[in-house]
Amino acid sequence: MFRELAKAEAKVHGTTPDQVHFHEVGAVDSIVDIVGTCVCMWLLGADEIQASAVNTGSGTVKCAHGIMPVPAPATAELLTGLLCYSNGTLSELTTPTGALIIRSFAKKQGALPQMKIEKIGYGFGTKEFLFANCVRAVLGTSQEQHGESVLVMQANVDDMTGEAASYCAERLMDAGALDVFFSPIYMKKGRPAFLLQVICREGDRQKMENVLFAESTTLGVRWQSMQRTALEREIISVETQYGTLPIKQRRWNGTLFGAPEYGPCADAARKNGVPLQVVYQAVTEKFYEK
Repeated sequence: MFRELAKAEAKVHGTTPDQVHFHEVGAVDSIVDIVGTCVCMWLLGADEIQASAVNTGSGTVKCAHGIMPVPAPATAELLTGLLCYSNGTLSELTTPTGALIIRSFAKKQGALPQMKIEKIGYGFGTKEFLFANCVRAVLGTSQEQHGESVLVMQANVDDMTGEAASYCAERLMDAGALDVFFSPIYMKKGRPAFLLQVICREGDRQKMENVLFAESTTLGVRWQSMQRTALEREIISVETQYGTLPIKQRRWNGTLFGAPEYGPCADAARKNGVPLQVVYQAVTEKFYEK
């Protein structure tokens, strides 16, 4: 965590991590915060840590380098990639240490997940606001079967070639989309068109919009949050007469199912001069043998 903090400080100061002076964040209370949090996480032994969106506050803050905007430069750097907002409070509500903790431990951000609450803890600050100046930690057991929130983004397109649409889909997948697909539709005046749909993580909306506006001809994008239930899945390798090949295994109700990965199997089929289905069958047989 201290290395990550040094990288952030070095970037905003235009120097290298080994030349960074931590100033306030090197004070004893910050060291206690970071080390204490690590000990706390170890003692809790939670399988996963989630957090809400981060309220940064607004205005300015006085630090070792003078008056800085909120969030301070190092804080902003550590918040890169996280869900953030400001409720307009003219004060620093997220410090570099706080941003570092969220960045280091929170695997997901969003609303409180469906869970059976077991324990709740509060930590209060001394500064007074119109709202409770506290951090709340909730410990519980998930009641979801691998449920998660995703965004479904849509755009109607009637003036784009199939090749350009395919390239757009590739760029969306490269940007982190979970799935991209097209459906034929008819728009006003009977114009044939297609509905472009993207499924992505809630925190990736801006990235998806950037690709859609850059690589497609759409003038607008609709999006909505939806819940999905995902099975456990992982890619494993099996040894076949056509080489070591990957297969995606999924688990449902204690039973394993496997689906060979197309790309490597297609390469193996070409290399060995056999039909793709033969390679598929070999991979599947080896998977169910184990």
